[in-house]
Amino acid sequence: IPNACNPCHTDQSVDWAIQATDSWFGEKMDRPERERTRAVARAYGGQNDPALMDELLRLADREVLPIWRATLLSLASRRVDLPSVRERLLGGLTNPSPLVRTASVDGLAPLPAAGRTALNALLSDPVRLVRLRAAWAERETLPVTSPVLRELVESLKFNADQPWGAALMGQ
Repeated sequence: IPNACNPCHTDQSVDWAIQATDSWFGEKMDRPERERTRAVARAYGGQNDPALMDELLRLADREVLPIWRATLLSLASRRVDLPSVRERLLGGLTNPSPLVRTASVDGLAPLPAAGRTALNALLSDPVRLVRLRAAWAERETLPVTSPVLRELVESLKFNADQPWGAALMGQ
């Protein structure tokens, strides 16, 4: 969590800044966003132990904002090898939010084909982003005549003038 105090109060310690903030703001500092921020910071810091994944999943379960639920699932998906993570990602495939569905597709994509069968339903998702991410995950198994594969190829061609687009096209 960024420390906005000590760049100016260079003569004070971080502990001083924490105590001052707690005394000024009291219980306001113990809101759910703080817990979420700490978990996200640990995940971005490279931690990927099962306990952190369970915390990310717990936070995702209670999260009402789709962007945060998608972010938490995406961070937890680093450990798609854990049954609890796979279970939540599979549940996210039917979420009303396209952001959550997309994060779930991306999280399940590294699994072997047998573990990705649930993605087939999203090949006809009404939201293009979800549909194309599912097509990307299933690109090796889609028939050449598949409409969603053609849509994916057209999308890749559109972006082929950019380095990342050319790299994806090559893949």
